[in-house]
Amino acid sequence: MIFIYVFYIDVFLEQNFLMNLIVLSLTCVFCKSAVKYLKLRMAAAALFGAALSLLSYLVIPWYAGAVAACAFIVIPLMLFFAFGFGGLRLFVIRTGVSWLSIILLNGVVTAVYNLTGVRSLHVYICVLVLFAARILVRMLLSSVRMQKRQMQLTLTYHGRSITCMGLYDSGNLLKIPDSGEPVHIIHPGLLEHVLHGEEPEFQVIPYHALGTSEGAIYVCRLDRLRLDDADHPKVMDDPWVGRAQPGLLRGKSYQVILNSDVVDN
Repeated sequence: MIFIYVFYIDVFLEQNFLMNLIVLSLTCVFCKSAVKYLKLRMAAAALFGAALSLLSYLVIPWYAGAVAACAFIVIPLMLFFAFGFGGLRLFVIRTGVSWLSIILLNGVVTAVYNLTGVRSLHVYICVLVLFAARILVRMLLSSVRMQKRQMQLTLTYHGRSITCMGLYDSGNLLKIPDSGEPVHIIHPGLLEHVLHGEEPEFQVIPYHALGTSEGAIYVCRLDRLRLDDADHPKVMDDPWVGRAQPGLLRGKSYQVILNSDVVDN
């Protein structure tokens, strides 16, 4: 039995160009670039990549070799033309991000095909794929940024230590009015657990949150706060903590909102 495959060069170029443009767009979301005429350069690089991919498939006799050439030659060249070099480290990161974008893109395309039944990569399908892929990428970036801002910490009071998760928040500028010492916001239930039935000397200090009127928050001192997941473990003696308003930290993956001074200082 003889199998005959029809290869349409124009269709290949069109679809490859669109896919390259989406990959470059996703890479740009991951790794910002300040080059001039960015969109024009991305379009030209996508077209160049499509032509070079076509040449690879026509010249290299085996499929695996052509795929390898696209991954290790075409994509780096395409990135160079679109974003410039920018240093070896950044270029390697962009290459890895592009490979990740291709994997993500293949998954999205497969999902779109399964949902719509459309097997041809038309322009409107590419727009849908790009829209879905960019949403996924932004969600992934948001999750990564959130993870970077979360730190494991240990609270100590009268010999008892409790480990929990804290979130570094540059917007938490709450300070003790007289001394200017930073105040960390803590989940009410966790605070009760740390105090273990004891009643420290609480103070009431004013606060103002964005979009809300002024209010007051109960604060007290603990014995120690240790950041365990920082690059260099940091210990703060006699830290101030404020009891969070009901519902503020409900359902969150962290129980403490760290003051901006944790990192700034």
